[in-house]
Amino acid sequence: MTSNRITLKNKNEPKDGDKNYFRMKKEVFENASNRLSRVGLDLFMFIYCFNAEGITFELSQSYFVKIYKHGKASYQRAFKELIEKGFLRETEWGYEFYAKGEKEW
Repeated sequence: MTSNRITLKNKNEPKDGDKNYFRMKKEVFENASNRLSRVGLDLFMFIYCFNAEGITFELSQSYFVKIYKHGKASYQRAFKELIEKGFLRETEWGYEFYAKGEKEW
């Protein structure tokens, strides 16, 4: 049985101040919303909102499914979509997240 968790390291710019909200540049949101499916955008937002530059965290498929009410197959398709469109890049230790996609590599 495989784990429903993966390790991610966020490659976004640092956030200032209060950690009870998130900020996103308009261009980042527009890029993601124009390139991703609805579930793909949900997963993008989930990763973006629960993370900050340099933070490593465990992404839980079951927690995402619970919060967004998507099925496991939808999560898996969205995860693959983020890889294919350059928002996630596999490394030797897990994955790195790029808010602007492959433009940042």
